[in-house]
Amino acid sequence: ANVNEVDAVAQAKKLGNSLVQKKMYNAAIDAYINGLRKASLVPTLLSNRSQAHAMLGEWEHSFADAAASLVIRPGDKKTWSRYKKALNALECDENEEDTRVKASLIIKRVLKNGAEGDEERANLSENKNASELKSEGNKSFQSKDYCRAVSCYSAALKVCGEETRALLANWSLCCLQTRANLDA
Repeated sequence: ANVNEVDAVAQAKKLGNSLVQKKMYNAAIDAYINGLRKASLVPTLLSNRSQAHAMLGEWEHSFADAAASLVIRPGDKKTWSRYKKALNALECDENEEDTRVKASLIIKRVLKNGAEGDEERANLSENKNASELKSEGNKSFQSKDYCRAVSCYSAALKVCGEETRALLANWSLCCLQTRANLDA
């Protein structure tokens, strides 16, 4: 990530955190999303990881990654295709209220269970930047080593920087808080 990208992400995180303190969750979500849009590799990595999960038949993870990527980059046709494929595999109709409830439960379960393979990702990310890990993930995907592709994309997300990871985490928490307020 270049210096301007890191600064923009840090500023968005600071603004979002300030808005959360004021319980202005929708405004905070907007601030976080705007910051994530500055982290150009993040939506691509999420979309690529979604496809790798799909190839492994891990539809819940595929759905969660595609959904997250679309929030950041809503016009991406490839990611929409991956999102719809995961919805179909999960036997969801994208226009039903039940689907929103099911989708929310799926994403909560994926977030709660976390990603697997942290040890492998830790070894992958030594001395490599996010672009190198993305390329390695793409090569693994092309050779049909989908497990390794998932690990490479996850490792790339890990090295995108502490501010970007914090922004993703804060955005997720803010979305959950907003949903909790709506459910109350």
